Amino acid sequence: MTIRVVHQIPGRLRVQSVALRQRSDDLQRIENEVRTLDGVAAVRTSLVTGSVVIEYDVRHCGNEAVLQRIAKASGLAVDVPALNGGSAEPGLRSAGVPHLADAIQEPVRLVDRGLFRLTHGYMDLRYAAPMALALYGTLKLMREGPVPAIPWYLLYWWSFRMFVILNRHLTNSAV
Repeated sequence: MTIRVVHQIPGRLRVQSVALRQRSDDLQRIENEVRTLDGVAAVRTSLVTGSVVIEYDVRHCGNEAVLQRIAKASGLAVDVPALNGGSAEPGLRSAGVPHLADAIQEPVRLVDRGLFRLTHGYMDLRYAAPMALALYGTLKLMREGPVPAIPWYLLYWWSFRMFVILNRHLTNSAV
């Protein structure tokens, strides 16, 4: 039996094994061993799925150190999927995400979470961005009046389009 890496990005790793299902002692031993690493922020285990999720600070440790601790504590081999010609530590960059997108992703995610908390779960960026464009279009229309230019029209169109794209999951689940 092996432990396979199910998901990994810099700072977060999820491993799973059938051999760990309903094995609370083994999962507790893995959790205790991984927590001894510097930079590990959280370790969550699931008896039902036999999985372990580790969140860590990439400045203090990496996937390899975490995986070595898991292998040591479990006595099982760790199966790491190879991406980009055998990279031992796949993440967003190895999956082909441009550096700019990689740099923007976390701040946008933090703003999205903050907005969600601020509105008590009522609104996130999927709703706020189209609404902001629609509001801006309305203000521009009121300020400029009926002019031959079409910026307010485009803003309405893009607010609608953005809303549909960002909330596609709502239309797919209703079908």
